[in-house]
Amino acid sequence: MRFELHGPEDQKAGATISSAPLSVGRDGTNDLVIAERTVSRHQCRIWMEADGRILIEDSESRYGTFINGQLLQEPRSIRSGDTIRFGDWEGRVFDEELAAQATVEVHLSGEATGETTIPPAATRKTRLIKLRPEPASSPTYVIVLALAAVLATALIVILLLDSSF
Repeated sequence: MRFELHGPEDQKAGATISSAPLSVGRDGTNDLVIAERTVSRHQCRIWMEADGRILIEDSESRYGTFINGQLLQEPRSIRSGDTIRFGDWEGRVFDEELAAQATVEVHLSGEATGETTIPPAATRKTRLIKLRPEPASSPTYVIVLALAAVLATALIVILLLDSSF
């Protein structure tokens, strides 16, 4: 079995899972090191039991380990295709042998010429950008700004009145 992770900016990491626990985390002593601030120093451990089951346990991480969107609170069995997430990293466990044997069948309708034309726009490399909403202005900030405007206006009026006498 293989554990593959994908992080920000197309970063990738992975390792083969065996009966020896695979430690994952930011610290250099881990088997799989992910030097990312959103990953705990000791994030989780993954291993294969004698019966072939894959188990994962959180290593009392600060940020938590999530399996299919649920916080991992005790060791749990995972299957091929389950989503594992921590920090900005997301991964899956899969069977390498099954992945190598996978085939895809394509059925063509109409006349098949044996040629395929891919428009240039379809071959461009695209990048996913996470958009964050603009933070709303703080009510305190608005009040302070309004008060500063009133005080500045009052100071100008006082200076004008003082200079006219």
